[in-house]
Amino acid sequence: AIALIDQGSSREQAAAALAKKYADRADVTAADISAEAIAMAQRNAQRNGLTNMDFLCEDPFALLPRLEKEGRYTATRRCIQHGKVSVYAHCVSVADTACVLAETLHLRVNERALIRGALLHDYFLYDWHDKANGHHWHGFTHPGTALHNASEDWKLTPVEREIIKKHMFPLTPIPPTCREAWLVCLADKICAAKETTGGIYGKLPFAAKHNAQDK
Repeated sequence: AIALIDQGSSREQAAAALAKKYADRADVTAADISAEAIAMAQRNAQRNGLTNMDFLCEDPFALLPRLEKEGRYTATRRCIQHGKVSVYAHCVSVADTACVLAETLHLRVNERALIRGALLHDYFLYDWHDKANGHHWHGFTHPGTALHNASEDWKLTPVEREIIKKHMFPLTPIPPTCREAWLVCLADKICAAKETTGGIYGKLPFAAKHNAQDK
């Protein structure tokens, strides 16, 4: 079965249209931070006799504490990514930056998958600076390791898998095939540049906040 998520269900017709179009081969999840929008989408589904729809009311960034609770995500706080920035802070910054890029470029995306994929894109769970433990090819291999670890701890959507697997393009040669993966790929490089230069990144409010949480 195919799983489809329509993020931002205030556009209730979009979720219903997906459910109708793929009624015989897909389940559609309508997600929004507004309880009122979700209620409207539920009523619309009932009126149209759509039985292949689920409804989710949550703030996508509320995914972060859930990841920490359900998986091994707290381990990312103990691993350094670039400079003095932890993997945890880096992933949060990438998720934030990817959302800003999507909004700035006026792109319609699956926001929940975008954020979740960004938060998990570096879920490799080791210190890549320790070359003695065989991490010489970290830049090429860690997307696969992150995808493997994330798949062990959570059920991932195809978009989330694509984000994690392709975020190192062009270092890994196969390019992303969806907007969300391209956005995380770009956001990852923006954040890595800021973190490596240190001074610029450290002045950003969200960086200071998340670095303080790691101490």
